[in-house]
Amino acid sequence: MLADGALRAVAMRRLPLDAATIDHVLDLLGPLDPQDGLRFWAAAAAADWTGPRVRGFLQECAVGPRADVADAATASLQGEHRTYFPR
Repeated sequence: MLADGALRAVAMRRLPLDAATIDHVLDLLGPLDPQDGLRFWAAAAAADWTGPRVRGFLQECAVGPRADVADAATASLQGEHRTYFPR
């Protein structure tokens, strides 16, 4: 729940993260099931994140089984920030 809230805040406020923090986020998300909802807010927040790990994460999410995560990842791959509302 804490990670969900933190990633939601980063996405909704478009908060910048440094490279080390992005790596920690990706380390947390890597072992999660593709169906895990935590991936949504990370995918939404990642529009300004850079690097091969970020691109790989977003590409994986973009073809994943959850339409909401795939949509957020596709937008982030294009550098597009969308407005998301809390669920």
